[in-house]
Amino acid sequence: MTAGTFLKVPDLWSVGDWDRLAASVVSAKLPFMYSTSGEGVVLRPEKLEGGLLCCYPKDANSMGQLCEEGSGKYAASELADMLKAHSDPFFLLRDDDSCLWKDGHENRVDRSNCRYNELVLSGAVYTSALPAVIQAFFYPVNGPVHHREGDSDRAKKAHQLFLGNFPEASAVPLLTYDVALARAGEAPFRLEGAAARSVWTQPVPFRG
Repeated sequence: MTAGTFLKVPDLWSVGDWDRLAASVVSAKLPFMYSTSGEGVVLRPEKLEGGLLCCYPKDANSMGQLCEEGSGKYAASELADMLKAHSDPFFLLRDDDSCLWKDGHENRVDRSNCRYNELVLSGAVYTSALPAVIQAFFYPVNGPVHHREGDSDRAKKAHQLFLGNFPEASAVPLLTYDVALARAGEAPFRLEGAAARSVWTQPVPFRG
């Protein structure tokens, strides 16, 4: 069994004119963020039924291609198999130049050395599920950052804008995601501004 939390990083909750969006599953075995500084949202997978198009144990460049064959793609029905393969220590040690910053670039650590996975979701399914699909907003802390892509101010503004657009979602919190704790196998989510011991334990896990 592999458990994890669906995360969408970075930017607000909107997908604009895109027909797809990318997310990742993070877990104790796979604590790898797409960005160690970009704000994002925690998704409710039960609200995305039929919305997973395909998935990859690496960066898939889904902005430039949509679930094409021969690109390391796993079908939506193979999500558990993808996560199992991705969790293999030998896979995680493999050099992969699929992400923006190639091996040797100092900014590569901002992409967790390209060790994150990518889930490609339907923009239409996601949009139709708003605001219930959003479980929380967050921003990373205590991670290596050479090229900053977000911060607490941007996360707070996005969170407040979301609440202004969807008053019925007033219970959606703003969290911090502690990169160092996640990589140490500890619970990374905290309510923004809360004491260090105030762990947020509400994420709905994916199990497969």
